Amino acid sequence: MQRDFHYDIIFALAKEAGYTAAQANIIAYASQYVDDNTDREYAVADAYGEFYVGFPEKIGTSGDLFLPIITQAADITAFKLAIQRYVYAPFHFLPGDNNTEINGKKNPLCTTRGCRNAVDLLTGALKSRDLYGTGVALHVYADTWAHERFSAFHEDWNRVYKASLFKGLPPNIGHAEVYHKPDEISGVWVDKRFSSQKIDNRERAMLASEKIFGFLRKGKATWNDVKGAIEKIMSADDLSSRVKLIRDMYPQIENYDQDRWINEALLFGRNALEIPEPDVVSGTGPTRPRFVEIKIRDSNAHWFRFQAAAKKHLAGVLSSVRTL
Repeated sequence: MQRDFHYDIIFALAKEAGYTAAQANIIAYASQYVDDNTDREYAVADAYGEFYVGFPEKIGTSGDLFLPIITQAADITAFKLAIQRYVYAPFHFLPGDNNTEINGKKNPLCTTRGCRNAVDLLTGALKSRDLYGTGVALHVYADTWAHERFSAFHEDWNRVYKASLFKGLPPNIGHAEVYHKPDEISGVWVDKRFSSQKIDNRERAMLASEKIFGFLRKGKATWNDVKGAIEKIMSADDLSSRVKLIRDMYPQIENYDQDRWINEALLFGRNALEIPEPDVVSGTGPTRPRFVEIKIRDSNAHWFRFQAAAKKHLAGVLSSVRTL
């Protein structure tokens, strides 16, 4: 699913379920950040202005190192088995209940909606009362609905189209062959692996929302009390109108900035030789320096807490999901 579900709708569901606005904002940010905590460029700044850095693979020096992990890969078509096993499968295509067949065969690596593995991870996070872990587990649970019947791995199981000049060109990893169609709430698409079955993403998202509300619910509101508001959100024509509607309905939701948490947690500095001279005529755009010094600004910041939750989730998946 996309940001409108992982962030906006998750905020709405958490708020309706009885969480405070502050708690719901953390849960929603952690949920969406699973997609944005990746090996991409990050917009950061020092005293001289903004610049771009890559994902910080390590922070500190020998004997005092912090090693963060990614929860998504910038290149969704990554062929590396390590990315498929330790990123895609634990965080986006969690192996399911092994009850789906293609041509009479089953695949234990294929994810299934609301599967037992996802439920166990989510209930465990909720019991721990870790808002960051809850956000991570909610992302994974929601993706079992959007990504159902696909696997994280490069295999023929994920081949939607027969090889041709135009179709089948993206590698059959996850749902790469159908691009982002399974993630678009407003979308309807066809899964040719299952007798050209038409998939209504809005129906899937609504069912997932009901289940998620049930897991999160700790107030007096019931699903029947909440259902109308969520249906109204789901009925919006597209992502932008859906996001605007949610912000009108829930003014306490924070604007999402994918680089906010990392900037709150870390300090970035450039080598003096790589700081460009200001250009008063055209201005100076963000640069991509070769050498960046990274220091910890706040070890208790959201970003570090998210990293701890993501590592705990990954460890939980690898210890409990035998197929991995």
